[in-house]
Amino acid sequence: MDQSPLPVLAHLVLGEARHTLLLKAGPQLLGTSGPVFVASHGRELMRGAERGADGACVDSGAMSLPQNSPAPDATVVRTGRRGALIALPICLLLVALGLTGVVGLVMLATGTTKGEVTAPGVAGLVMMLVFGALGVLFGIPVWHGRRAAVMVDRAGVWLDNGKARQIIPWEVLAGVGMQWSQFGRRVKQYSIELCPSGPIDDRDPVLWALVRDEEPIGPGLPRLRYRLPVPPGSQDQVTTAVRQYAPPHLWLGVAQREPGHLGRPDPSRRPKG
Repeated sequence: MDQSPLPVLAHLVLGEARHTLLLKAGPQLLGTSGPVFVASHGRELMRGAERGADGACVDSGAMSLPQNSPAPDATVVRTGRRGALIALPICLLLVALGLTGVVGLVMLATGTTKGEVTAPGVAGLVMMLVFGALGVLFGIPVWHGRRAAVMVDRAGVWLDNGKARQIIPWEVLAGVGMQWSQFGRRVKQYSIELCPSGPIDDRDPVLWALVRDEEPIGPGLPRLRYRLPVPPGSQDQVTTAVRQYAPPHLWLGVAQREPGHLGRPDPSRRPKG
């Protein structure tokens, strides 16, 4: 028997909202007068405002700094726009149901309803309000994250949530691969696993929500790694870009995981302030 489309639609809304929240998680990098740089070891965040007297960025021991923006030929996957196109119509429908519930309750309060007021009718109006609240709850982060994107070039994997940008350079990685898990019978969840070769800054304002502490996915790889959710339909484009730009020895291949492998970020890693 085929699955009802309702669980699939619910998964799409929840998945896209969670993906947007992950990309937008943590405090934004505000109050800087220049672009954000990441030191080559991925542990030291440097802002354009931190410059020496000669105007050069102050480097406290890092070997080299990648460029502060993706290359012109970078592969760009606009994850926010894809999510907005899928999730916003559903959220708007939920909001419309909520507004209908508001109108119905106002009519009840003012005594302008026609016919007898019944308990099931009132309960239905309350449920409409709940649906409307859910539409707002999931619609706001999707709307704010509509400009979010993942970019892949020769320097590494870039994350842009529309307000802040960060890079995970290839040179700090020991391996990178694609993983997927089944959701029901028709939907799959995808992620890019980025395994560092050394310590990472798990309090990074942009990347902290991607950090996972799990069993290593290969011999010699660490427990701590970055997990970047990939929207359904973009997995082939992202995989092709990673294999095109990443050093060949980093590629770990594609592997299936248990259902729900995306997991949740650890709130204790959220940067303070």
